Amino acid sequence: MQGLTAKKTHELERVLSLLGQRTQAIRQAVDIGGGMGHLARLCVRTFDWTFHSIDRDAALQEKGRDWLRRARMLPRDKLCFIHAAVEEGPQPGIDPLFSGQDSASIGLHTCGPLALTQIRKSQKAGFLLNFGCCYDKLEPTRDHPVSRFGAAHPLPFTRHALALTARGRHQKTEAEFALMKRVYAQRFALDLLLRRKFPELGFVRAGDAPKALYAGSFAVYARDRLERLRIDTGMTDSELNAFELSVRTETRRIFLCHLLRDRFARALEVVILLDRALLLEEMGFQAELLQVFEPRLSPRNIALIASRAA
Repeated sequence: MQGLTAKKTHELERVLSLLGQRTQAIRQAVDIGGGMGHLARLCVRTFDWTFHSIDRDAALQEKGRDWLRRARMLPRDKLCFIHAAVEEGPQPGIDPLFSGQDSASIGLHTCGPLALTQIRKSQKAGFLLNFGCCYDKLEPTRDHPVSRFGAAHPLPFTRHALALTARGRHQKTEAEFALMKRVYAQRFALDLLLRRKFPELGFVRAGDAPKALYAGSFAVYARDRLERLRIDTGMTDSELNAFELSVRTETRRIFLCHLLRDRFARALEVVILLDRALLLEEMGFQAELLQVFEPRLSPRNIALIASRAA
């Protein structure tokens, strides 16, 4: 698909195929976080649906309208862009879009609790498709478990467990594994430095750095992150590099523990999604979980699919 990344093209192709197999009775759809409306245009063209694409980014939506104006043989009245944020609680302007036996509710990569908001707003829809992500943005006591069954059989999820579920995973090549080792060695060294220099700060989120930074010395990476955080250690580059060298045994031990911990990531994600599937079953849907995307291209690849029980 012209102008789209390989990841986005792959996701749209797989979702379109999935919808074609399961939505014979659907005539209209709403997409949460629809952005420029790529999926919306494909669904209008392929299925002749009336489609509402909701997003809170007005700039993306304007680009989508431009795509729509340039699209050939696509009825303009079938696709509507709605500038809004989908939130908990009543929203009279958009709530009716999620109702109706011939209506589909779609959410690709709904961040944190937004997936739960979509499920709750779609209780009267005929079909629901959801891909969750950013589980680390959930509140353990509020957002899991959400089903009655889960509440009766609770698992002690913590913020650390939720953060773990958000990790991407696929079989890494030798080069990818080598890069991962280097990235974590520098990240762990910076964490140890901050904990020792500024214990009062607790855990500090340093954020993702450009890959090029990890190719240099620890001092290059640390300076960039420290400037971003507005933290002055008073250390020279030589001192920073010497510190990283002095903690290599410790950072390697942390890395090995990290590898062991990662083996539980997928299982924890599935537990969260099973709880949501049970919630949908309790609402009267028939629900299933299906791996739709290739992990290398899109690690958040488990679809929660729900249709009205016959």
